[in-house]
Amino acid sequence: MELVCRQTFAVLILLCGGTFAFEDTSNLLHRLEVTEKLVHALSDRVDLLESREIVHIQRISDLESRDQVQQKTIEKLRQQLQKQQQYPMESTENDPHQQQQYNTSSVPSQEHSLETKQHTERSVPRIRQAAMETPVAFFASRTSHFSHAGVDQVLIFDNVETNVGNAYNQHMGMFTAPVDGIYVFSTTLMSLYHVNAHASFYRNSNKLNTMYVSGGEGGYDTTSATVTLSLTKGEIISVRNNDNDASYIGSKYSSFTGFLLSEYSTTPAVVG
Repeated sequence: MELVCRQTFAVLILLCGGTFAFEDTSNLLHRLEVTEKLVHALSDRVDLLESREIVHIQRISDLESRDQVQQKTIEKLRQQLQKQQQYPMESTENDPHQQQQYNTSSVPSQEHSLETKQHTERSVPRIRQAAMETPVAFFASRTSHFSHAGVDQVLIFDNVETNVGNAYNQHMGMFTAPVDGIYVFSTTLMSLYHVNAHASFYRNSNKLNTMYVSGGEGGYDTTSATVTLSLTKGEIISVRNNDNDASYIGSKYSSFTGFLLSEYSTTPAVVG
């Protein structure tokens, strides 16, 4: 009897073990199916992203091509504008109807013809030069006082009344020449009560002159200076204090102004 029980128990153990093994295999197959579905889904997602990337690359290429075409068009327009600015009187000179303004209705005398020719030789280059020149002019004053200025400190004139060409920087107190030419600058400074001070025009970092206000003796004093300079494009003009701990009056008593007197022309003058 004992032997039969042992055999029966062994058979039960074998049957239970087989059942457990079958359940583990079923779970593994289910997980494998889920994993395969996930892999397929991810593969489809990658294909979709790759196709979108190809579309984006094509769009970028099209935009770059359009940009190149626009840049070429802009460059052509710029060249045409430069030609028109260099030769503003060309169409007038070649138009016989416009040239009639220089002729008289009757046959002129020899003396009158000579005067007309000389006037034309003088006026045409001037008209051409005026049409080609870049207008530059500014005027600025100081609203608050310059207090305790240091050596070589730029005096900033913040109240801008005129700034044709935007060559003067009211935040830096500096004028930058926009074109080559002859410029005229002028400044007026007023000292604080019983203060002596020196100031100068500067071209870039080079001192050009010296101005002096002797408020220490008379209470208040003013000084002014005007300079005429031949500048190249990009050169900087400023008014700077020369002394340590110097002060000047603002309230629009102190000012800085300048303008382009004559622009250097790269086009040869037409005579006759």
